[in-house]
Amino acid sequence: MFDDLDRTLAAILARVLEFDPELSSEAAVRRVAHLAGEAGLSGLTETLRRIAAGFGQLGIINPYRLMDDGIRPYFFLANGRPGLLSQVIRDSERAKDGISQYVVFGHWDSLLILQGSAEESSWLAERLRQGAYEETVSFTAKDVLLACRRRTDRKYEVMASVSAQDINEVALNYSDADKQLRESMLAANVMLGSTVTMDGRSPYPITAFVGILVRTRATISGVDILNILLRQEDLQRCLVDLYEVDHGVPFHYFAKIACATVDELDAATNAVAFASSGGVRFEGETLVVARGSEQPPLVRKADVASLLVVPDIGPIARRAQRVFENLDTKERSSFNALSDERQLATLRALVGLQSAIDNDVFDAQTRERIGSAISTFARESTKSDGAPNLTGAVIEVTSMVEILTKTFLSRLAYSVCGKDPARIQAELKLPTSKIRTLSLGKSAQALRIAAGSPVFASVHHRIPEEWIERLDNFAGERNSWAHGAAQGTEAQLVDQAFAAMREGIAIAGWLAAGLRSIMEDRELAGSRDNLELERADAAFLTLPPRASGSELSVFVSHAASDGPTAERLAMGLQAMGYNSWYAEWELRAGDSIVSKVQAALSASDVLIVVLSRQSVASNWVGRELNSILMSQLGGQRVLVIPVLIEKCEIPPLLSDTLHVDLHEDFEKGFLKILDAIRAHRNRVSR
Repeated sequence: MFDDLDRTLAAILARVLEFDPELSSEAAVRRVAHLAGEAGLSGLTETLRRIAAGFGQLGIINPYRLMDDGIRPYFFLANGRPGLLSQVIRDSERAKDGISQYVVFGHWDSLLILQGSAEESSWLAERLRQGAYEETVSFTAKDVLLACRRRTDRKYEVMASVSAQDINEVALNYSDADKQLRESMLAANVMLGSTVTMDGRSPYPITAFVGILVRTRATISGVDILNILLRQEDLQRCLVDLYEVDHGVPFHYFAKIACATVDELDAATNAVAFASSGGVRFEGETLVVARGSEQPPLVRKADVASLLVVPDIGPIARRAQRVFENLDTKERSSFNALSDERQLATLRALVGLQSAIDNDVFDAQTRERIGSAISTFARESTKSDGAPNLTGAVIEVTSMVEILTKTFLSRLAYSVCGKDPARIQAELKLPTSKIRTLSLGKSAQALRIAAGSPVFASVHHRIPEEWIERLDNFAGERNSWAHGAAQGTEAQLVDQAFAAMREGIAIAGWLAAGLRSIMEDRELAGSRDNLELERADAAFLTLPPRASGSELSVFVSHAASDGPTAERLAMGLQAMGYNSWYAEWELRAGDSIVSKVQAALSASDVLIVVLSRQSVASNWVGRELNSILMSQLGGQRVLVIPVLIEKCEIPPLLSDTLHVDLHEDFEKGFLKILDAIRAHRNRVSR
């Protein structure tokens, strides 16, 4: 289990290896252990060796070799729900292999980086325009000056006997690649070297992207800009990639930095402004990553033709006629009053949903739930008096998926660990021994841990990475619909709801098949009765005694209308390694809100209270901020941080508590919150 120290050590160890490629893993461990010893931290050698054992290497292909094949970086800053952007990437088929997606906090919700062709860039831009909240900002890398800490050189040797597949194989399997082939690529400057990964992810706990504007009256080259930036020690330590932007819109340069701590992030971003030299002045805009999915740039042939082919709608039309005949008279009349675009979207969705349910792995109860959701969808999607309200249909499917996920996780865990909740909690790194209380996102996280754990090796075939990734993305989609974040034309809303429901039904099919295979295992015969999900009982909002020994946990309290800002705050805290309790991630249909809040507060070290005019005026303040509760929290040494997201009156119970203002500068306020949490953690640990 990685704690804050492990994450920091992993980042420092990776940085040592990246800055000194000739250094062996053992030599790097000794170097970092020595530095830690000088700082007063001794006995870390074995911990560092364990961390180093999890490192891998990816090869860095010369960006100019990629550009000569028409592959260059394209950047997109978008404000749109994460589920939409994930759908865009999934829909891009072949192009998805070249897209990295980051959820960031700041003005923009998401950053996408496409390593692809101009045609693919145009296609992706068009897809984003269909569903983003506001105009997507896009820009192109004119030049790549620094790639994974390596300076680039336009000159490389064309290796006629080496195929694109050979280059990609070395890039993806750098450590295990044919040594002679790898060395020949390095000598030809086709490959620049390697970068460190940890289970396919970045070893750095904090990643940020900085857009840089250069103010100067003189002409200055990209190489000169890189040299000026690298003279700043705090930035030189963290700078990973530097791109020169084509046309200078919205930035002249775009940089990726990787940091071990929040203090490093603060110092590195400040260093951009401090780097100004000789009449050259820099201004920066920082996007801090809350979570991300990175795809390394590879040599490939651009191919989006398959995405643009007009489909043959003949089979769809025939099935659509049968679906239409199954509608009742009122639904048919309403359907006939819809626009052509809306009719097409509705029929396409109803046909697709009917096809999705034609799966014999579902039991009667699950099939009934799916049928109910489709009926809700049919009723709303054919309604002609305004935009359809499809949230209920989507949530019906997501609730069904959540129940199946928890049941599947329970039975999987019991098949390996037996009826030992404490062991299951420890092996899967769960916040509780009661799987029934987990959110969909945390259940997906537990399955991911099981897929990588040798303890669960006997069931790895039942939890493939592809399905865990889809389940994780679906959890984000569920949160978006629960927030009411779906936007677009009426036809687009139908398409979005259909995509979400179809994906949920597909995931349910995988879970149902997995459950059936587990139940067919003789070792599990008779365990059925012990694995039913329990219902939470309602309770008054009073706290039981404080549990001890848990990781530092942060409760984000907010009004429903402030959900988007509260979620951004919770995601940022998660990215910095703090366990955040955020209602929309944790609650599902049928849950007792009072019981859930009580349990979460009793296990929290920090209570963040998001304040706005609407939240202060709502009953929410009276429920979660009553004097009895505040007294209990004080007795349990819980830090309370009021957070203003707009100018409003601060409730009397919080008037004497120093507040943090987010509405003018989110990043600055967020860093103040992190400082307060870190200081509180240090106090209570003494």
